[in-house]
Amino acid sequence: MHRCCPALVLIALLAGCSHTAAQQPTGVDAEEALRQAVQFLHDEVSDHGGYVWRYSGDLTLREGEARTDDRQAIWVQPPGTPAIGMAFLDAYDATGEQMYLDAALDAGRALVQGQLLSGGWYYSISFDPRQRAEKMYRIDHPNAGIGPRTTVRAGTRGASAATRAT
Repeated sequence: MHRCCPALVLIALLAGCSHTAAQQPTGVDAEEALRQAVQFLHDEVSDHGGYVWRYSGDLTLREGEARTDDRQAIWVQPPGTPAIGMAFLDAYDATGEQMYLDAALDAGRALVQGQLLSGGWYYSISFDPRQRAEKMYRIDHPNAGIGPRTTVRAGTRGASAATRAT
């Protein structure tokens, strides 16, 4: 049994049904429109699996708080990558179709690329190698900010049990 979700309805409306006002779309029509919309977003609109806020009809204009026409940046703030990823999860939840889960996972992977060493995120994520060099993305600096590793010997308690790993 399929349940309706706001993302399903929104994406289906954005995809545009080929029905007249007198002809109501069926659930099958809505699912097909959703499939086409998600496929288009994932295959044609996304950049490294992520999204910005707004696009022109021909996809030459891409904007968040700034233009990103070079397809080298995505946005973390809504309605950017997390919001689109959640809509894909809603579509997966409503239909059980693997393609929606795959699109959501790609959005999640894009977000992983932008986590900072501090554990947080900047409002956008750059994929331009020159700009990435200026950021402290966790994935680009896997050992930065980590001090000597401390281990605890089995069967011991307290500070005296801690030893420095070499």
